[in-house]
Amino acid sequence: MNKGKSNKQGTLNYLNWSKDTSNKIRNKLSSLQWKFENGDFSLISRNYSGGASIRTEDFIKYKKYCWKRGIIHHDDVLYLSYKLLKEYPRIATALSSVFTYIVLDEFQDTNDVQTEIIKIIFEAGSIVGTVGDSAQSIFKFQGAKRQAFIDFNLSGQHNYMIRDNRRCGNKIVNFLNAIRNDTIEQECIKKELDNYIYIYQYTDESPINLIIESFNLKRNELNLNDDFSIIAYKNEHVNLMKTSIETNDIWESFKELDADRCTFLMKILKGFRYYLEGFFDLAVNEIASALIVRKNGKLIPPFKDSYYEKSHVKGLALNILEFLSTQLQNDSNISLRDFYNKLCDYLKFKKLHLSKIVRSPLKDFAVETKVDLLINTVKLSEIKKDVYRTIHSVKGAEFQSVLLYLEDKNDLVSPDIDSANESTRIFYVGCSRAKQLLYIATPILDDQDKQKLIEIYGDFIEFA
Repeated sequence: MNKGKSNKQGTLNYLNWSKDTSNKIRNKLSSLQWKFENGDFSLISRNYSGGASIRTEDFIKYKKYCWKRGIIHHDDVLYLSYKLLKEYPRIATALSSVFTYIVLDEFQDTNDVQTEIIKIIFEAGSIVGTVGDSAQSIFKFQGAKRQAFIDFNLSGQHNYMIRDNRRCGNKIVNFLNAIRNDTIEQECIKKELDNYIYIYQYTDESPINLIIESFNLKRNELNLNDDFSIIAYKNEHVNLMKTSIETNDIWESFKELDADRCTFLMKILKGFRYYLEGFFDLAVNEIASALIVRKNGKLIPPFKDSYYEKSHVKGLALNILEFLSTQLQNDSNISLRDFYNKLCDYLKFKKLHLSKIVRSPLKDFAVETKVDLLINTVKLSEIKKDVYRTIHSVKGAEFQSVLLYLEDKNDLVSPDIDSANESTRIFYVGCSRAKQLLYIATPILDDQDKQKLIEIYGDFIEFA
């Protein structure tokens, strides 16, 4: 299409409408944000890198330019919804007749426009219920205001306080109560649940992969081998942790020593990861892909002089998955050599021959390498779920074990849940994801810091 008309005619003249520029248009659109204040809207720029290079007086022109071409941002949906409800009250009446009861969870994360829309529908006749926690208000960047949640009030409103914590063990609940230090003191329901809090101190020179390995060793020591998450405040720290463990050259080192065994085991353990994530079909298919049969029926290396019916490969893959489940479900800390040699013995009963790991340098590598590390570093491109995530992205989730990486020790040593700065609340949300093991990695603590920890949290934390 042609370029837009001149600015004199009320549109923009610096964009070509094509596939090549559509992403740029979307980026510029998302860089503009509706600000709602005192019942009125204004457009502001978020000033993102690569964002709007648009004159302030042209903001609304640019919005309309995009709307005519079918490009709309989440902010626009809220803006247009509010305008429609205000200008056409019958819409609110119609919505109220359809949605008699409205319940909103995580209400502390709503912004001013969303809150006003709910009030309009309430006034039209809907019965509204909200559930939230001011200590978990961490979406200020999306316009959410902690105080707005605290002050929220509708005509005839009844307030109820939920104190029961049905997720965490008693030590973690006590730890959370100490962080928030407010009128809501949670009560642990799962008092019989074994749970632990460990503080791991690192220096500027400490490799991040050592922090992760320490966390995994502690999980194995405590026999906590179910779901876990490794979380941090910022994406840059999440990516750093991913890089440290995924490019730790563990698989590359394996490949250099024995490419055939490496490829075979990568598929086997990838299949086991799929199984742990609940993707049974993917698990069987991945393990089957490690059992490649030539036209003459011979299995490719690392198998030695082994033959198998191609039509029976899926059944063999299922048998191997059963073996993996039995061997690794409760003992993933086994060494690579011991695991592989057990697999060799198992397949021997199927008349399939794999040579055991007996010679160095592969033997040395296999003795030192834990299968748990291999399982956790194998990449699952088909699954978006990732154990390395930001605290914002795991909100609402729960895990048996959590490693929380702190760049700064202040939230641990001097928590302030009421601060305008969300940092302590982000810390609180991260800690509250753990059911049984909360493992906090923090910069080195001095004696004064440690004394503060004792004063705030008592004796239910340990140092790793």
